[in-house]
Amino acid sequence: MAVTTVNVKATIHSQQGTPLNGADIVVALEHADINAGYVIKDAKAYVTDVDGQVTMPLWPNSLGVTESRYRIKCKHPSTDQLILDVMATVPHESGGEPITEIDLYTIAEQPAYEGKNEVAIATEVAVQAALDAQTHEAKGEKWAEEVEDVEVETGKYSAKHHAAKAEQWADSSQGVPTLSYGDLASPLLHLPLKNSLAMAMGVGSVTFTRSTTATYIDRYGVLQTAAIDTPRFEREGLLIEGESTNILLYSRDLSNGVWTGTAVTPVTDGTLGPDGVTQAWKVEDNSNTATQYLNNNVTTGGYVVGGHAGSFFLKAGTSSLCRVNFQVYGTTTCAEYAYINLTTGVSSNPAITTHKLANGWWWIKMPADNTDAANIYSRVLIYPATGAASMDATAMGSVYCIDAQIEALPFATSPVFTTSAPVTRTADHCSLTSVGNYQHYPVTYMCDFELFASPTDQSGTNSRIFSINGPGTEDFRTSVSSAWGWIASAEAGYVWLNSAEIVTNHRLAITIEDTDIKIYLDGVIKLSTTHSITKYGATEILLGEYATNVMYGHISNFRIFGNAISEPAMRVA
Repeated sequence: MAVTTVNVKATIHSQQGTPLNGADIVVALEHADINAGYVIKDAKAYVTDVDGQVTMPLWPNSLGVTESRYRIKCKHPSTDQLILDVMATVPHESGGEPITEIDLYTIAEQPAYEGKNEVAIATEVAVQAALDAQTHEAKGEKWAEEVEDVEVETGKYSAKHHAAKAEQWADSSQGVPTLSYGDLASPLLHLPLKNSLAMAMGVGSVTFTRSTTATYIDRYGVLQTAAIDTPRFEREGLLIEGESTNILLYSRDLSNGVWTGTAVTPVTDGTLGPDGVTQAWKVEDNSNTATQYLNNNVTTGGYVVGGHAGSFFLKAGTSSLCRVNFQVYGTTTCAEYAYINLTTGVSSNPAITTHKLANGWWWIKMPADNTDAANIYSRVLIYPATGAASMDATAMGSVYCIDAQIEALPFATSPVFTTSAPVTRTADHCSLTSVGNYQHYPVTYMCDFELFASPTDQSGTNSRIFSINGPGTEDFRTSVSSAWGWIASAEAGYVWLNSAEIVTNHRLAITIEDTDIKIYLDGVIKLSTTHSITKYGATEILLGEYATNVMYGHISNFRIFGNAISEPAMRVA
């Protein structure tokens, strides 16, 4: 089969802004997908040319059925340092017209395409046949291309055979046949959670509350503000955050006296911030003999488990190279700093991360953990002009900055605007009735999720991805902790997820059938055990919380099925 491809183009630069020749790029689908009955499991390598450019012919996963995305990594040719690590979704058309080539930076960090069709269910057997082909190299061509109704082995047929059968089923007036692992197309509950709380399937409606306004980054990379009791949707899905307070004063007014430094006077010149409305502040180093910086100090009031986090938005002005610091002071000092390239987003310190927004803006996130119990204060510093990897007193230039934040969490959350006093964003709460949307067992829970940090960093508690609550006690809930495992008490079941694997976006699935319990991550089984869960009669479904334990992250594509989905079916679920 001739697979459709789109030429994805990119130009890779060094931290100094020069093109990188010979940079190694690895592109891989996060999981197998299906196109016209054939399994697509792309994993390819490319190398940039003398101009730092590369063209990557990639199968457009908008044609797929399993909401796959590409992970694209690039390493520096000399240092082997990872300089690019993004998720991307390749489209096949725009406005009804086919796409033949597209720039990587226009598709990086875009959400997976929705819309798995019912044919995907019927092609599950084709998936298995094609996967078998990959492990039987000698018979690979026969497994893939043997004609319809001709056995490859006794009772087994080729992917081409099953693809043909799937097309026949799709064209048939009888529709898709019932498969032994249940009907993936008919969950009891389906909440896409891509841009609204609307149900694709289910009973009743979703209730959402939050007693304050809150900010978020929309799917176009623009900072937005949501009203009280209004949900926030980002590229990754529904944003759920627990409470947090910005203790840094005058976060949007860098001309206020709480901002000090060396010969730096922030000014506005009409350049708009990441919200496209508020003017940002130009921070300029105009001396070629001394290093200049701007900083803001704040009393932290003692040690907080896990530490604090600083964050703000930066954009290149006449300088694209700058340094940022986040320091937590006690009797000792904990300091994190990084040299940032505001053209490429490359940070010299992996602990300090950059997140690309619209119109040249970057969201800089800086955690620091000082275990000194005598913590006195924290501060953020911005050096607007530096060398690529060291201070340079001769460097001159400006950057733009706005929306600085320090919070008593070990990771940065959505910006909270302050003036003369700290301001708190309250927690998000999202729930719906379990009546008609849930059954005790057999049952399958499934959702896509992303956490802002590892579980041990989530406010010192096991943050809930979702919970099924009954009268007086919860019937079932998921948690995150330090290891894969299953734990149960007289009242409840808990699912623990591995902290090293869950910080990026994944698909979680849990099946319960009588006493058999299985946990899957991205279609791969992680745990199979047995335990009896007491039936208490669930009354509500909570997303992202249980009691006071609220997660910080994203949830999407939440589903509950009235059966235990089988392991093979998880590959196309």
